[in-house]
Amino acid sequence: MKKIINRMKVAIGFIMFLWIMHFVGILFLPIIDFRQYGIVPRTMHGLIGIFFSPFIHRNISYLISNTIGLILPMVMLFSYEKKAFRIILLIILLGGFGTWLIGGDASHIGASGLIYGLVGYLIFWGIFQRNIWSVLVSIFALYLFIGIIPTLFVAPPSVSWSGHVCGFIAGIIIAKLTTKKLIK
Repeated sequence: MKKIINRMKVAIGFIMFLWIMHFVGILFLPIIDFRQYGIVPRTMHGLIGIFFSPFIHRNISYLISNTIGLILPMVMLFSYEKKAFRIILLIILLGGFGTWLIGGDASHIGASGLIYGLVGYLIFWGIFQRNIWSVLVSIFALYLFIGIIPTLFVAPPSVSWSGHVCGFIAGIIIAKLTTKKLIK
């Protein structure tokens, strides 16, 4: 139980880091606009955004939305997966690179790609794992997140459709690699 609580603290710490970065960004806005460090597809400068984009949000309502979207999948992941931090890092990198490859001409920012990656991971992990516990986690994740699946295909203006899709696909790939024990 203590391990689970410690893992949950890490999940909450990650979300708190998003908020700290947002307020640091507001504080330094007159000097530097952090939004320039988003993923700018197919540019050398845009590659740096793969690392920074999940931590940059254009406004407080977008940050609130992503915070709400991150809480449950992160808590679910951290509660049963020892390698949760590595999974999150790989989803950020793989999903970010996919967005860099196929994204539209804009600076793609925000943690929504990570959210979709976590959801993709949680849904497909059980399918690939094929034991009763993991299948139940997958069914529960699908039940909880079925509402966001249509937004993989249609996203509102100013929302990175490619970030959602690439994050989701990254989550599926990472779930497969985790089940094959290629991620330890």
